[in-house]
Amino acid sequence: MLFSIVINSYNRAQSLQKTLYSLSQLRWSEFEIIVITGPSEDDSLAMLEAWQDKIKHAICPFANLSRSRNQGLALASGEWVAFIDDDAMPEPDWLCRLAAHTDNKQLGAIGGFVIDHTGKQYQAQYLVSDYFGKTKNYQSLYGIPLDNDLSNDYYLSLMGVNTCFRRKALEQIGGFDQAYAYYLEETDIVLRLRKAQWQTQCIPNALVHHKFADSHIRHQHVVTSLYHIVRSRMYFAGRHGLPAHGLHAYAANISQELQALVQHQQANQNMKTGISAERLHNETQAALLDGLKMVHETADIPKIMPLATDTNHSKKTAPSAKPFIPVLAAEQRLHLCLVSRAYPPQAMGGIARFIQTLAYALVKQGHEVTVIAETQYDYATIDWEDGVWVHRIQSLDETTMQNLTRPDSLPALPSHIDAFAAAVWQEVYDYQSRRKFHAVLGSIWDLDMAWLMASQTLPVWMYLVTSYHQMQNKADWQTPEQKKNLLEPMLAAEKWALKNCNVLASTQAIADDTAELTQIANIADSKIIPFGLSRHHHIHKQAIVSTSKNTRSDNTFTLLYVGRFEPRKGIDCLLDIAPALIEKYPHLQIQCIGNDTIDWQNAKSLREIFEQKTDNSILRRIHFLGEVSDEVLHQAYQDCDAFVAPSRYESFGLMYVEAMRAGKACIGTDIGGIPEVIAANETGLLVPPNDPLALQMAIEDLLDYPEKTQQMGEAAQQRFNQKYSAEVFAKNIATLLALH
Repeated sequence: MLFSIVINSYNRAQSLQKTLYSLSQLRWSEFEIIVITGPSEDDSLAMLEAWQDKIKHAICPFANLSRSRNQGLALASGEWVAFIDDDAMPEPDWLCRLAAHTDNKQLGAIGGFVIDHTGKQYQAQYLVSDYFGKTKNYQSLYGIPLDNDLSNDYYLSLMGVNTCFRRKALEQIGGFDQAYAYYLEETDIVLRLRKAQWQTQCIPNALVHHKFADSHIRHQHVVTSLYHIVRSRMYFAGRHGLPAHGLHAYAANISQELQALVQHQQANQNMKTGISAERLHNETQAALLDGLKMVHETADIPKIMPLATDTNHSKKTAPSAKPFIPVLAAEQRLHLCLVSRAYPPQAMGGIARFIQTLAYALVKQGHEVTVIAETQYDYATIDWEDGVWVHRIQSLDETTMQNLTRPDSLPALPSHIDAFAAAVWQEVYDYQSRRKFHAVLGSIWDLDMAWLMASQTLPVWMYLVTSYHQMQNKADWQTPEQKKNLLEPMLAAEKWALKNCNVLASTQAIADDTAELTQIANIADSKIIPFGLSRHHHIHKQAIVSTSKNTRSDNTFTLLYVGRFEPRKGIDCLLDIAPALIEKYPHLQIQCIGNDTIDWQNAKSLREIFEQKTDNSILRRIHFLGEVSDEVLHQAYQDCDAFVAPSRYESFGLMYVEAMRAGKACIGTDIGGIPEVIAANETGLLVPPNDPLALQMAIEDLLDYPEKTQQMGEAAQQRFNQKYSAEVFAKNIATLLALH
C-alpha cells in the first residue's frame, strides 16, 4: 500500500531538509513525498533542487496552510495521505504503525502521539475537541464520553503534525476548508469526517517529534501573532458550535476564549515575551470581525482537483506515483545503538570522536543509528542530528537506583559509573520496542554498558581503548580511598565485562596488552577494526591565536603537537628538546594544542614550569594554544608541516590519523597501537617512548629533508584513505554486525 506524505513548508529550508532526511529512514517500503512550499523568501527552492528526483514539489502562492494541504492532496497518489510539518521528524516505524490499522474500512483519519521539542515529553496524546474547537489533551481515554453519535459534544481529534487520511474520505467531504489559513484546519476536517460517518483513531506508538521551529507567527516557542488563531477559532465556532448549540452558547464561548487569550498574553507581557498590548487589541478585534464575517459567507471548501482520466475515458485515475527510494531498503538496514558519555557539543576525547564519526558514516550508508550520551543540563533530551537520534540522558538518582532490581551477575561499580550505566540500560529498553536495536556498541572506558551486558538480552560490542588496567598506576588513584572506591572495583568489573560481551579492538596491540594485563588470553584474538575519520572536514577559516607577536613567514616550518599536557602523552619529552631545536633551526615554529593547565608538579602545570625556566627568545616560537574548537584544530593540521606526539602509550592514537588525513608526516613512539597506525619510514618516523634524544633526531630528520617529509605526508594521506576513512570504518563495522 502506497502512502503519500505531504509536507507544507514556508521559509524553513533548514528544518525542512531535516524532515526530508528523517523520512528517508522510514521502514515502510512504499511511500512518496510531496513538498508544497509557500511564497518562501529563503533558500527552500535551492535546497529542494537536490531532492527533485526523489520527491514531488509544487508552490502555493499564498501563506495559507489549508490551500497548501489541498495542493498536496491533489498531487497525492496514495490510498492514504499523511501530513507532517516541516519542523518534525517521525520515528522510523511511523508508517508501519499507521498501516497496521488501515484495514478498518470505517476509518477516515488516523494519527499518533506527538513528542515536543525536548524529545522526551508529549505535546499531544489523545486530543478531545468540542464543537467550538476547544481541545484538551488526555493521557488516556478512560471516562471520556466518545462515540459516533453526532449528538455527543466531544470527539477524538488529531494534531496536524501527525495526521493521515483516507484519500477517498477527503474526496467525499471536499478537502480542507481554505478559510483556515492557519490553525484548526485538521480539527475541522476530523469533525467534518465524523459528520460524514467516518471514524478517527489515535495510535499511541505512531510517534512524531515536533521541534517548534520559528515561523512568521512564532519565535522561540512564543506566539508573535494571534490574528489567524483568533480568526480560525471564531470561524470554527460559528461553523460548528453555533448550529449545534445556538447563539447564546456561541457568544459565551467567544467571550471566554478572548478573555483566556488576553490573560495568557498579559502574563507573557509581564515576562517581556509575546505580543504587545496594542497589537494584541488590534489583532483580536480584526480577527473577531473577520471570523464572524466568514461565518455568514459561503464556506470556501473547494473540491479536490479531479483525478486524471485514463485513455479510455472510462474511469478516473490517481496522479502517477513517485515512490521514494531510500539508500538501503528497510530489511537491509542495521538498527544500532552507540554509547558514549561525551558527545558534541561537549568537549570530545577520542572515544566521543570515533562514536560520532561512526554514527554519521553508518547513517550515510543507509543504517539507523541512535547515540546515547550524557546531558549537560538538568533534563534529558532527544534530538535528530545529521540523521542520528541523539539521546542525552541523566544519571539515575540515588532513590531510583535503590528501587532498581540489580542483575545478579553485575559486579559492584563506583556509584557515579553505576548510575550512568543503569540510565543507559533504561534508555535502551525504553526505546527498544520502536527502534528494535540489533546491537549496542561502546567502549570499555567507564563501562557505560555494564547493565546492558548483565541483562544479556541484546548483543553488546565493547571496543578496547585505554582502560583502568592500562591506567592503574596513575598517581591520583594510589590513595587508599581511591583504590578502594574506584580502582579496585573497576579492575574487577573490566575483567567481568571482557567475559560477558563481544570484544572489538582498534589495534592488535591493545588486544594483546589487555589480554596480558587481565590474564584473559582469548582477548588477544579479538576482532580488529581500526577507527576511522571522515575524509573531509568543513573548515571555517579563522586566525589561530598564539602567544607570539610575530607572524609566520613563508619559509616557516611548523611542528604541531596535539594532546593533553599529562605524563602519558610525553609532552615533557618534546619540551625538553624544544630549546635546542629552536636554536638550531631559525625557521622552526612549534604549536601545542591541548589542555595545558593540568597539574604537573607542586600544583603547577608543565606549561608554567617550562615558561618560568625558558628564555623569551625561545618562547616566542613555541605557541601554546590550549583547548581549541574543532575548526581551529583542523586548520592547525592543515597548516602544519609535520606532526609529533611522543606518547608513552596509546591504544590507537586518533591524533596521528587526523594528521594523516591532512597529508602530514607523523612522529610517534613504537609502543601500544602506534606502530600499527604509523607505517615506519613510510608515513612517518617511530622512536622509543621516553627518549628525548631519539625524538630530537627524528624531528631533525624531517627538518633536514623537506622532500622526504612531503613524500611521507603524501603516503600518509593515501594510507588514511585506504584504511582509516569513515566509510571504511563504517563498512567494516556493518559487515561484522550483520554476521552476528
